[in-house]
This record gives sequence, structure tokens and C-alpha cells, in this order.
Amino acid sequence: MISDHCCCDHQVICQFDHGQRLILTAFGPDILRVQVDPPPQARPSLCVQAQPSGTLALAAQGEGMTVTNGSLTALIGPDGHIVFSRHGRELLRETDRGWSTNALPNPEDRRGAEQTWQLPAGDALFGLGQYQDGVINRRGSDCTLIHGNVTVAVPFLVSTGSWGLLWDNASHTTFHDGPDGLRLCSEVADGIDYYLCVGDDPPAAIAGYRRLTGAAPLFPRGFYGFIQCKERYQNAEELVAVTREHRQRGIPLNVIVQDWRYWGPSSRWSGMVYDPQDYGDLPQAVRQIHDLHASVMISIWPVVGPDCALHAALQEAGHLFETVHWSGGHIYDAFSPEARAIYWQHAHDGLFAHGIDAWWMDGTEPEFADCHDQMVHKAALLAQRDTAAGSWARVLNAFSLVTTQGVYQGQRAASDDKRVFILTRSAFTGQQAYAAATWSGDISASWQTLARQIPAGLNFCASGLPYWTTDNGAFFVRGRGGTFPEGVADPAFREFFLRWTQYSTFCPLMRSHGTQTPREAWHFGSPGDPIYDGIRSFIGLRMRLLPYSYNLAYQAWAEGGTPMQPLAFRFPGDATSAAIADQFFYGPALMVCPVTRPMLHAPSDRIDMLLASNLHSDGGDGLRRVIHDALDDEAPVEDRRIMNDFDYSWNGNPPPGVSSESYRVSWRGDLRLDPACPRTLVLRVAGRVRMQLDGRTVVDDWQDGPIREWTIDLPPVSEPRLLPLALDFGHVSGDASVTLGWGLTDLPQLDPQAPQQRPVYLPPGDWFDFWTGQRLGGGVVRDLDAPLERIPVLVPAGSILPLGSERQWHDEQPDTDLEIRIYRGADACCTLYEDAGNGYAYERGHYSTITLHWHEADQTLAIAARQGGFPGMLAQRTFHVVLVDQDHGTGTGIAMSTTIDRSIHYDGTALRVRMEG
Repeated sequence: MISDHCCCDHQVICQFDHGQRLILTAFGPDILRVQVDPPPQARPSLCVQAQPSGTLALAAQGEGMTVTNGSLTALIGPDGHIVFSRHGRELLRETDRGWSTNALPNPEDRRGAEQTWQLPAGDALFGLGQYQDGVINRRGSDCTLIHGNVTVAVPFLVSTGSWGLLWDNASHTTFHDGPDGLRLCSEVADGIDYYLCVGDDPPAAIAGYRRLTGAAPLFPRGFYGFIQCKERYQNAEELVAVTREHRQRGIPLNVIVQDWRYWGPSSRWSGMVYDPQDYGDLPQAVRQIHDLHASVMISIWPVVGPDCALHAALQEAGHLFETVHWSGGHIYDAFSPEARAIYWQHAHDGLFAHGIDAWWMDGTEPEFADCHDQMVHKAALLAQRDTAAGSWARVLNAFSLVTTQGVYQGQRAASDDKRVFILTRSAFTGQQAYAAATWSGDISASWQTLARQIPAGLNFCASGLPYWTTDNGAFFVRGRGGTFPEGVADPAFREFFLRWTQYSTFCPLMRSHGTQTPREAWHFGSPGDPIYDGIRSFIGLRMRLLPYSYNLAYQAWAEGGTPMQPLAFRFPGDATSAAIADQFFYGPALMVCPVTRPMLHAPSDRIDMLLASNLHSDGGDGLRRVIHDALDDEAPVEDRRIMNDFDYSWNGNPPPGVSSESYRVSWRGDLRLDPACPRTLVLRVAGRVRMQLDGRTVVDDWQDGPIREWTIDLPPVSEPRLLPLALDFGHVSGDASVTLGWGLTDLPQLDPQAPQQRPVYLPPGDWFDFWTGQRLGGGVVRDLDAPLERIPVLVPAGSILPLGSERQWHDEQPDTDLEIRIYRGADACCTLYEDAGNGYAYERGHYSTITLHWHEADQTLAIAARQGGFPGMLAQRTFHVVLVDQDHGTGTGIAMSTTIDRSIHYDGTALRVRMEG
């Protein structure tokens, strides 16, 4: 029972007979903060920037009360649990909450918290960050919210019920959804603390999250074009040469990236300096690249080598952690404002002052140990001394947030003329406010990996962070599950790379990067070669899409928009859309359907590494791993569940805790098998091995030797099941490695002469094929053409798509001519946003918008009067309007359409034009 309550305009505090204290606070309309038993002196949120505002309406409701904020109503029951609803529809209801204890060394960290809710059965869930498990809808799944090299933990969920939930906790958190409800459980918590945002649709709920945690600033306009990178350009001369080669070949380029080691020896690791002897003249290279109309991004790390001034300054101030990083340096304490200021000052003086345009902030988990295993990463963090913001257990996932904050705030204070752009390998709630984008980590080249990037990126963007990208073609081509060991020499990799390029053309950022093989287009062929021409063609299309992409960026900043969305965001009531993991929307006008399987060339290495999510032990992902310091030793040096993909190599470097060359490693658990899984496993081992699967011995070769391979048939299954798995590895001498993966023997026979198609789900409504203009009905699955030169892209009827002219860099020519494609069948609206392209004058209102409305009933295009302005704005332009139809206003999209229906001169005043066609 509620024993007492008090309230002000924006807050109500309830005290219950059983001692619990509940606080509800408004943060503007349609957003409520829920706190249960907060401490008297609550710690400030690391991510929430908004302040309480608004007016709550209270009413008695039986033995409880209702609290209303805008369209959101919270019914507080006599037991203190809350039922949330909007316009009479129940959204979610609390069913249980509680406290847990742990054995962490700091007494202040020994209390954890958990909260459970029940959701309507048909609602889908998205978000929680980035995971490489192939899951799109988080209903019925489990997640461990700890960062990893290819995992990003963001405790924000959004539902097709049009609500978003921000769990304000940076500690080790687990998510579970099942028949018992949706549960979030955090290892360290002063109290339960979460925010609920509601809106008319899922993107509107994400917009509420942005109001809480900060808007996503605009990047320089060119960064929405094409970014070229590799591991690595060896010196300044090569960096300039690659930029010049793009210009000479007419391959568009906006940004070139300098990866690590430009600083010289590891002792100067990320010291914000360059080595003039080993690397060359970086400032001169930057000037030359600027003269070629491209920008320069450079790699920096939170690790600082011991032989540089930055290390000395941080050490003197006491802001370096003692553990030695694998590079030989030390990680700085980004939770300290003083440390962030020191770090930025050296970045400014050593790099920014020489013209560097953008920051690639690598290893921001941060990487004290192997980040491919989340639990190894966590243990390494907890082994450090406390941060300036408290124990690592408490702030486990927030390092990336604060280190990007330091660079963003430092550059904003230093310059109003150059916008901040940051690329990180990790992210946390609110990081979008610091002009940060994230890429999906050091992934390996396989078709399965490409397929997994689609739901990984969609869930990342659904976590409230609008900017995400991948290493185009993946980082590794061999090792760690890479299936193209010959790189560009392999026609199978060239096909794969083109398909990835087609996918990344429609991601929030388009970026090519990787190691072990070249990544520039000319290494994939010559003009006239379909792969070379295909890469060039899609980069060109990306450049033509700049007006569209920049509109999406404006909406992300001004309205809290999300450029890349799962189908369920547009069709929240369609159960089929909620399950689609290989299609997505890039903005409102483009539904993109990547090709994620080979059609011409099978991979030369036909094994796909098992992921931790394919394995199970102790109630979670991965296998239990036991390491013994000798073949016959019974006392383990390690015994724990390992959340790593099944690919290990210990050549010249034994497993952790092993002191001799002779050792034994055992894995125990289950293989997750379902009807969609491949029908074989492949085991590769250099060393001794025994393996049992489902109680039978399938491999027994207990002798040292070079790499051998076994193919293991799997039983057919009609429903998901767990197969007991036991694998023992022994080593005495020689090489030491073990890989277990799916055998790619089930790939269909590839016939280059066969029609190249993929199934595409068309949600309800009418659709246009972007390439042909063919009109298609929705609510069905169709096999659509996917020849090597393109992937299926669909446009919903009632869309306006603005396209710029062909260009090599973003401002090569002014946008005096824009192609406006109209896809009829319903009313449509599009707002064209423009500003100076760099600098922060747009925050002070120096920008313009032009709104275009298509009126289907009378086939009329209305162009509103231009709103706003900025120095250098075009006074006049021409809109070339195309009414798209079969083979009309279509094609590759690289050049301006030759089937213009009408060219409209526009000088900023309102026009209304009746179209014929």
C-alpha cells in the first residue's frame, strides 16, 4: 500500500508500507524516469543530459494512483509495480523487481538490481547495441551487455509497441526475454533507474531517447560520401598516392584514413606525434590531400607509449593505469576530466594543428586484454585500480562514451569552423552526442559474417545511435573465420567484396577497410571488368545520394531521426516484417535487400567458424573451457565459461596460465542445432585431439602433428535442440591450433548461367523496383533479380527521392541541378536540407530547407518557399522531375536520368506544378 506521497509539477514520490520508495519524474512530454530506492546522494548519470521538465497529472485509482505525462500513463499499484499505457493500450507492466549481492571487493559495489516486465505477445524488440549472433528481433533471446571487439553494449530497447526503455546502468548487465517476461539485471546498482519514452511509432520513441541523451551533431557533408582505408598505408607518400589515384581514375573519394604506426616505434604508441624518418611529412601530406579535395582521418588510441610527452604528462598527473598493454604502453583514465584535457591538448598540438580532419579512436572498450571474449575483457578491467568515476565494475561499459566526449569537447572549444567526426570500435548510451560513429569491429570475411552485419547494424541503430558502418569486405580474409585466404587473387573474394560494397552503399556511412589484402578498387580489376566497374558504380551512386543522405543527417540532428531502420519500424503491426533480418530501410524511400550468399564463386575455404552464440554451457553462450598446465595435470589453471568464437591459435604463445610447452585444454557444453544450420561440422587441429558429439566419439587422434581436418556429419533435426559436445586438445611440441566451424558443403551448386535472384519480402502496399521502375504489389515474397551488378532495392509508392549530379567529391560542383524522382501511388513529402557543409553555423540557424509535396489526387508537385538561409547559398537551381515508371527514370542511378518529365526553375519562391505522365 502507498503509505505517503508528495509531488511537485514534474515529480511524484511514493512511500510504501513495505518500505519501498518509488519516484516518477517527467523529462518533457511522453518521457518518464522511474527510480526505486535511490540513495540519498545519487550519482549523476553518465549519459542523460536532459533536466526534469513538464507537469504530471495525478489521480487516485483504487488503492493506487495514475500518473500521466503527455500521452504516457503510469498506473502505480498498491504493491509498487507499474503498468504503463498509451491511449488505452497497455505497453508493458512491471511484474517483479529485486536486489542481488555479489562478492566484488568494494563494499559499495556489492548490491545489484533487476527488474522484470511483461509485454504484449506480438510486440517485437530491437536494440541493446551490436551483437554478431544474427538475431534481429530480441524477443525470446538473451544478451550479455559487456563490450567486446565485435560486440557493443547499449542498454536501450525499442518496441514495435512504440516505446523505448533506457536502463541507466553501465555495469555488467544481462538481458533475458522469455515466458517469464523481459528481465534486465545489473551487477552493480545503487537502485533501479530507467526511463520510458513513447511516441507514435518506434522511431519517435528513439527521438525521445535523443532528447534525453543529446542530439547527434552533423558531420562534415563529405563524410556521408565514401571513406577509403586499409591496414595500413605505410607512409605519407602512399597516403597521397592513393588519393591521387582515385582522382586520376575518376573513382569518387571523400575521406582517406591513416591507420596506426605512423608514430614510429611502439614506444611512441599513439603519442599524437608522427615519425618524420619512418613515415614522412604528415603535415605536407595533409595539405596535398586537401588540395585534392579530400579529408584526412587518423587513428588514435587510448593507449599511450612510454616514450612520448603525452605519456609523461598523463603519468605525472596520475592518470595512467598500471597494466601494460600488448603494445607496451598504458591506457589513460578517460573518466578524469583532467586526463581528457591532457589527451586532447596533445592531439590538438600534434595532429589537429597540422590539419587532421577526423579521428579514428580505436580500441575504446578499452582493450586491456583479448576483447573477443567479453568475460576476459571484463576480468581485465576489474583487475585495474578504480577510475576517476568509481570502480570499473560500476562504469564497465562507459569508457568509449567519456573518451569520445573529451575529444569532441576539446575540438569544439578549439574550432567552430571544422565539425567533429569520430569513429570508434565501441559505443555506449549517449555517445551520439559527441559526433561519434561506430564500426562493427575486426570481423572476418565470410558470407555468414556479411549476413550477420545486417541485424547487428540495425539493432545498433535501434539503440539510439544513428551512425554505424563496417569494414567493407571484413577485416580478416584469413584466420578468425576468414574464408578467402588468397584475398583479391581469389575471384570468390572479388564477388564477395562487390556484394559487400553494394550493401554498404546504403549504410549510414560507407567505408572500405581491412588487412591481409588490398582494398582499393583497382586491385579488383580494370575498367571493363564487372567487379571493378561494379565497385566504381556503387561508390558513384553513393555520391549521387548525398542530398538524400544529408537530409537524413539533418533529421537525425533536428528531429532525432534514425537513418537505417528495420522493416518493423515502418510496419510495426506486420509480424513478418519483425522477423526479416536481411532487408532494411535506408531513409523512408529505399528498402535495401543485400545479397548474402555466393552466386558465381564458392569460398575457397569452406568452413564458417562457430560463434559463441552457436554454443551453450552454464545457461549462456559459449563453452566451459578448462586449461591444464600439463597433459596429465588434474588441477586446472582456468575453469570457466568462455564467450569466444571457436578459433584458437597458440603457436609460440601458450594459453593463459600455462607455463610449459605441454598442456591440455578441454571444452564442454552443447552445440545449438536447428533446421537451418549446415549439416556438417569441420574440425581443424594442429596438435592432439579427441571429440565427442551427442555422446559418440567422432574424432580420436591423440598425437602431435601438423594441421589435420575432419568433417563430421550432423543429425537432421526438425526443431532446435542442444547436442552435448566435448572436445579435448593436447600439446607437447610443434604448432598448436584448433578451429571448429560449420562445413559449407550445403551451398547450392553455383551455375553462372542460372538466373541470379534472391527472395525479397515486400510488406503491404505498392512498391517500385529502383532499377527498372516496375511496380509490384506487397504483402508477398518475390524472387527478384540480383545479377552481379546490383542488389534488389525497392521504393514504396508515395516517395520522393532527391539525387545529385555525378561527382568525385562532395562539393566538386554546386547542386544547381537536382533530379527529383517521384514514385506515385500516394501523397509524398520530402524536405531538402542545405548548409555550408562544415562548421557549426547550422546550430545558430544558418541553414535552409525546401519542402516538396506530391499530391497524388491531382498529380501536382508543390514546392514550398525556401526557409532560412546561409552564406554561399544557391539563389537559384533547377529541379529535374521524373515520374518513375517501367523503364522510365531508372537505370544505374550514377548519371542524371535521360527521361526527365519536367525541369523546374526554382528561385526560392513557392511553386505548384501540375505534372503530366
